Amino acid sequence: MCLAVSFAFVVCVFPALVFYVTIPNWPMPLQVQFDIRQSLLLLRYANHAVNFFLYSLTGAHFRCELVALFRSFI
Repeated sequence: MCLAVSFAFVVCVFPALVFYVTIPNWPMPLQVQFDIRQSLLLLRYANHAVNFFLYSLTGAHFRCELVALFRSFI
């Protein structure tokens, strides 16, 4: 579980890291910078959403507690 969550974190955050490190050496129009920044922000937010599904798929204890939570509402 920890490996899957860590891998998803790297996949979602690494592009932003590369962009912010290389942007001073890579001149581009402001509109392009804005579009890239918005896309990278969306990718970082997606990391938070993906975590729930990764925990559900890979964590047996989390899955059992989630099922128990839903059963308590029925």
